Amino acid sequence: ALAIAPSDPNTLYLVITDGAGLLTPNGMFKTTNSGTLWAATAAQPPNVFDGFGNPGGQGFYDIALAVDPADANIAYVAGVNVASTTDGGASWTQDLDVYCSISQSLICSGSVHPDQHAMAFGAIGTPRPLFLANDGGIFSSSNATLGIVGTIWTSLNSNLTTTQYYAGASAQNFTTTPVVAGGAQDNGTTRTTSATAAQWNAVLGGDGGYVAVDNSTPTTMYAEYQNGQLHKTTNADAGTAITWTNILSGCNGSLFIAPFVLDPSNNAHLAFGGGGYVCETVNGGTSWYFDPVPSGYIQSIAIAPSSSATIYAGDTAGGIYRTANGNTGVAATWTDISTGKGLPAAPVTSLAVLPTSPNTVYATFGKFGVGHVWQTTNGGGTWTNISGNLPNVPVTSLVTYAGTAGPVLIAGSDVGVFVSTDNGTSWNTLQGGLPRVPVNMLFTDAARTTLFVATHGRGMWQIPIPSGIGLTSLSVVGGPTAGGQTVIVTGIGFGSGTSVSFGGMAATVTAQTATAITVTTPAHLAGTVDVSVTSNGFTATLRGLYTYGEVLFAPTPVPRATSVPTALPAPPTRPAATPIGVPSVVPPRR
Repeated sequence: ALAIAPSDPNTLYLVITDGAGLLTPNGMFKTTNSGTLWAATAAQPPNVFDGFGNPGGQGFYDIALAVDPADANIAYVAGVNVASTTDGGASWTQDLDVYCSISQSLICSGSVHPDQHAMAFGAIGTPRPLFLANDGGIFSSSNATLGIVGTIWTSLNSNLTTTQYYAGASAQNFTTTPVVAGGAQDNGTTRTTSATAAQWNAVLGGDGGYVAVDNSTPTTMYAEYQNGQLHKTTNADAGTAITWTNILSGCNGSLFIAPFVLDPSNNAHLAFGGGGYVCETVNGGTSWYFDPVPSGYIQSIAIAPSSSATIYAGDTAGGIYRTANGNTGVAATWTDISTGKGLPAAPVTSLAVLPTSPNTVYATFGKFGVGHVWQTTNGGGTWTNISGNLPNVPVTSLVTYAGTAGPVLIAGSDVGVFVSTDNGTSWNTLQGGLPRVPVNMLFTDAARTTLFVATHGRGMWQIPIPSGIGLTSLSVVGGPTAGGQTVIVTGIGFGSGTSVSFGGMAATVTAQTATAITVTTPAHLAGTVDVSVTSNGFTATLRGLYTYGEVLFAPTPVPRATSVPTALPAPPTRPAATPIGVPSVVPPRR
């Protein structure tokens, strides 16, 4: 780091670190003649890059240097901690002890967050007030040169929404149980139970990462420390009394932020991405088994919502792998489904499986100059680039759900969120008040009521997904194929005023739940027809999925049922100042 003295531009300070600590034997240098001659300062500052009083540190990550605008003899150097000189480097004083780890400290500075990245000075004062920007936000001191004992630091983070969320997860239905958790860069894992006030509570420390909330019991939660340390709690709502159990310490190594996922249809089944392995548990983390994957470090992972046995994993080099025999309690067999398929040699930042088909998968890639969203409909046999008109920036996340006119795709990127309702042919921006910042993860609740955006530096945001209906399948119970046959239609969102038609002719509804309708088919011409369901003002259609076997009569022509919603409700709005929600136009779920 290099800093010039504003009051004497001939004077500059230079600090050099080898990544761990100060360069030995001299790490702080100074020139008073514009760089013609440099010399080590008479004294060297304490190793501010080391926060624990032991050899080592992280100058590779946080390093800053600044000179008081009014006095060239007053300079500050920052890493994990901060030190200063008031005599041009003849002596140094440590001003910050974030970990309270220095034995001679009478008063520590534990209220200040570690990892300093920038410093700035106030307009008046001797010395000028010092402002610190670090992994915890912004802090200030008007007397930093007094040293640890006399320094008073003040947090300036009230209502400052700058959290860098890596990932997040929600309870099964956010509208009825507003629980959201997120893992943040150097700010641990936080949790909120407020749909509007955005009051977050810290529940786990370290660098937070991926999280998961049990669909049936939202007080059961999984979260991770950095480097693959996976933890579990069953009392996430216990405040300061919350208890965690470390259930996995890496998976043959892992990325700094390792991906893991909770099975959407089995709360005891988790899959964790490691170094050339996927680790699975079928008992909520009591025991694990390692699946060897022909890959490098796993960067993304997904379990098919419709098949717990089908798991996909992507690595940092563009490899994608699939197993169809997961969730068994023994090591699964994995197959490379990317080599030679034309996919980019780039990090696979996310994988998403269509809820109704374990073989339809979307992969996103984090690199410039490549296709950023790809799709397979045959389990990885072939892949298609569906990036369309997306900007040429890394795409970090994708979610998909069944819309009223087909799958809805929503992609998070380095420049915001985009949505497609035509399978990637065209993409439209979905900002609606969302800051134009990098998106680290998109996710929804299992009920698909709400879309969440975890951003890099602007906190967590939400937007409602308009309600709709969706059709999954037909099953025949029995009866004549010309009409009068009993058929069960399965799907989601079935409510009041439900009607079913076969080829435009009304069927008789004999039983109904929110996810299944039993009908008696109308008499009809032989051949294959569409089956449509109308409920809650929406119509959804299964194209060409039912076949009549006999010709009875020529029916009176009727208009074909449409797959377009007859009454699309506008998304709910929210108070403009609430940073956890953003009103915009989101395609309805089916």
